[in-house]
Amino acid sequence: MKIGIVVGSVRDHRLGGTIARWVYDIAAARGDADYELIDLKEFHLPVFDGNSPMMAHKHYDSPEVQRWSDVIDACDGFVFVTPEYN
Repeated sequence: MKIGIVVGSVRDHRLGGTIARWVYDIAAARGDADYELIDLKEFHLPVFDGNSPMMAHKHYDSPEVQRWSDVIDACDGFVFVTPEYN
């Protein structure tokens, strides 16, 4: 089983990467699944352009979106590390 640990912030000066690495280290020590850090910021995804992912049938014009889709599809489950804002 493969579990993606997704860093859900793309902001500069974020702490999510540090927290996701901490989660990864604890999870990987379990030995019951394969874990992968997935940093949303590394994908440079465009703002939603109105094309429904369901209608695209997993074939996207944007190479960034295609890469994101491929990485996400390879996972069986996810842990999302998201920021909290006041």
